[in-house]
Amino acid sequence: DRPAAIRLSGAFHIAVAATRGEGVITDFLRGLISQSSLVIALYGRSHAPACGHDEHVAFLKGLEKRDGDRAARLMSDHLDHIVADLDLVVHREPSVDLAVVLRASRQ
Repeated sequence: DRPAAIRLSGAFHIAVAATRGEGVITDFLRGLISQSSLVIALYGRSHAPACGHDEHVAFLKGLEKRDGDRAARLMSDHLDHIVADLDLVVHREPSVDLAVVLRASRQ
């Protein structure tokens, strides 16, 4: 269920940011995630979720060990993976219902 996967992945990233208690940063990230979810839904090449479960687990382990350098490298690799899956040249009909993807961003 690609729309649900995109929505849940965004929720994961917001939850990680929210643990820091920085409301302004979390709100800013919420806006970025809404926009990036739209881009992923429209231009993602693969039908698999853009954010892999394994990447999230590895990132959390880096945070858990308080290894900021590792966590930063893993997040950078994660973002590179997402960007690599985008096809920003080809214009086609959306493969997912955007209303379903964006519905959770209002919550």
